[in-house]
Amino acid sequence: MNYIKAHCLIAVVLITSYCNAQDCATMPIHFPSYDAAISFVRRASFKLNDAVRTYSTSWLIYAEYYCCDGYRGIFIFTTDKGYEYIMKDVPISVWRGFKNASDYGVYYNQHIRAKYHFPL
Repeated sequence: MNYIKAHCLIAVVLITSYCNAQDCATMPIHFPSYDAAISFVRRASFKLNDAVRTYSTSWLIYAEYYCCDGYRGIFIFTTDKGYEYIMKDVPISVWRGFKNASDYGVYYNQHIRAKYHFPL
């Protein structure tokens, strides 16, 4: 009896893992909302997944970067008011510059703001 339960449990875990597996190849072109896009990206598998806490900036508190190809990726950031924004096709060099910036807000305004979008 325990043998059958163990195999059923393993099968459920494998099926659940397979059904929840998401990666760059399965990423939809369009999403119903920005929240849906952000949720998908955070659950997906990427070649690079990086983040930085940005407390030194008064309004930008957290930033994430997800990249499939090592060249361009998805940039998500959270503001001090709890709003989340997502941008697509941000070069990895821009992410590295942001991550190493002495002032994240200034870097964002100079190198990212209004240059990258995430179309729905």
